[in-house]
Amino acid sequence: FQLNDPKLRDSLIASLNDFFGREYTKGALSNLVAPSEAFSVKIDSENNPAATVADGILYADILLLPVDAVEQFRIRIGKRGSSATQA
Repeated sequence: FQLNDPKLRDSLIASLNDFFGREYTKGALSNLVAPSEAFSVKIDSENNPAATVADGILYADILLLPVDAVEQFRIRIGKRGSSATQA
């Protein structure tokens, strides 16, 4: 995995927006709303505060509005890194 910094976060946001944009175009997400309402990706310092980053954790909050769904749901994906501790 890579350093959890703004460059990595921006890259992940771009990749996830591209992926969900294609899914929107294919019809997997509701096309009754604009793409920005059918899905959103959030990876920033609000959901990745300094303590989380220090623990080697990166969170991506993804909201999706699937076809024929009334409500959005949230997917939280994270990877836990190993943190070295000294005795």
